[in-house]
Amino acid sequence: KPGGWPPLSQGSRPPVQIARLVSELTRIGVDYSILFPNDMLTLALHPQGELEVAVAKAYARWATEEVLPYEPRIWSMLYLPFSDPKTSLQLVEEFGSKPGVVGFLVTGNRNERIHHNEWMPVFAALEERNLTLGFHAVGYWGIRPFNMFDTFLTAHSLSFPIYNAIHLFNLVLGGVAERFPDLRIVFFEAGAAIMPLLMARLDTAFMMRPSEAPLLKKKPSEYM
Repeated sequence: KPGGWPPLSQGSRPPVQIARLVSELTRIGVDYSILFPNDMLTLALHPQGELEVAVAKAYARWATEEVLPYEPRIWSMLYLPFSDPKTSLQLVEEFGSKPGVVGFLVTGNRNERIHHNEWMPVFAALEERNLTLGFHAVGYWGIRPFNMFDTFLTAHSLSFPIYNAIHLFNLVLGGVAERFPDLRIVFFEAGAAIMPLLMARLDTAFMMRPSEAPLLKKKPSEYM
């Protein structure tokens, strides 16, 4: 439509949007851009897990077939549907070696206990391929305790660090960082200022109850 972006492809290779993105990156002095599925950040909260799987597969095919092959300055972290460990592993195995894929993204607003054994093959596959695992939460106030707020501003401010802290605690205390020391794990937009608080609280609790984290060989803060 006039003044807007055209439909994605229109038969052009690469799509018009890629050229526009690269033009803007060049203008502001950015050499590479890592594409990730921002519009899918609440998908893990959908009541149908099979929908998350289907969209994750479609996104991986689209990114690796329609975008990444045509522009070396655009990389991607593909969406990983952590509601389904087997499909997550399949996606890492199928798309992890595609050109431009530098890792996979897990949306933080989810309820799975991602340190349990069914996810260990996924972590192993990522580490083996030298791929980064990213976590990105989103402002969301549709569930407790965030629906206690009256504004999106408050939910958005707190949900990012809270969801990331939950997964970080489980990954550390569950021994994932110990078992996969070469796995790069990134938490996005949670605010670094919260880290000293988390480290202090977790170290104090761990020294009183080390039996509840038997895989750890050092204090939680050292892994963090």
